[in-house]
Amino acid sequence: MPEKKIKVPKVMPVPERKIRVPKVMPVPERKIRVPKVTPVLAKKTKVIMPQIMIDVKQATQNAVEYLKSMFVGVTNIALEEMELTEDEQFWLITLSYSNPEEIVGMFKTIKIFKVRRDTGEVVAMKIRKI
Repeated sequence: MPEKKIKVPKVMPVPERKIRVPKVMPVPERKIRVPKVTPVLAKKTKVIMPQIMIDVKQATQNAVEYLKSMFVGVTNIALEEMELTEDEQFWLITLSYSNPEEIVGMFKTIKIFKVRRDTGEVVAMKIRKI
């Protein structure tokens, strides 16, 4: 018997199907108004970034270092008082110290230091009267 050759197509056609896509309501785009930044506006605008505030220990260390840099030879430096201002921007650190150059003897000088809470910079030093 002779063999019959069957011709098989190489690619079988796939019937097309129509896919039904559910209709979705279009979401309106939100337009955000962004002001144009000009150099003048940029100087006046402050960007508020979360900052790590220094604690009272660091503020006291900064006040002591500032005291030592301003007055050479101070001894017996002691922390007397510490206070956070009402706006919570400054530490008020009160230090007492002895100055060996003074002849008065047991006299202690008391000074109040105003330390910025965000940077730790000493911005003011005042004499405290008793």
